[in-house]
Amino acid sequence: MPMLYYMFYRIHLHYDNVARQLRVSEKFTPENHHYDGATVIVLVSNVTKVTANAIDYARSIGDYVIAMHVSFDENPVKEHKTAHEFKVKFPDVRFVDIHSSYRSIITPTMRFCDVIAKRAAERNFTTTVLVPQFVPRHPWQNVLHNQTALRLRGALNTRQNIIVSTYSYHLKR
Repeated sequence: MPMLYYMFYRIHLHYDNVARQLRVSEKFTPENHHYDGATVIVLVSNVTKVTANAIDYARSIGDYVIAMHVSFDENPVKEHKTAHEFKVKFPDVRFVDIHSSYRSIITPTMRFCDVIAKRAAERNFTTTVLVPQFVPRHPWQNVLHNQTALRLRGALNTRQNIIVSTYSYHLKR
């Protein structure tokens, strides 16, 4: 019973701490930081309608758009085809292909986004990472898709200087 009481007491302290940090008092003045521009990183797995619409949206909100792709050793021909297809469809967008030997997407993505965010901050730009995903028609189909996007958003949300946004493309059938 004492352990249970202590656990509830710590939870109560946590909620008090969160409320104290979020509360707007009369003395509160918002921190106004005016940015000079925006850098948008679009995560690209391959060239699809989802990617095309996400790039179009990124162009509308960003001054500088970068498409980032993580490639693996398994199928280099497919990776070169993806890079070529992207450069043909979007010649004005910088395409960065990061190689990962261990089928890890999170680590190379985090490293790249950290570098870009640091450079953007030096120019007084915001950094937004746009994670494109498609939304299946039926909710039960979500378990079959988008697990990588979910993990990427979770990892990127830990970064204080990066805005994480999702571009959702809804399937019709």
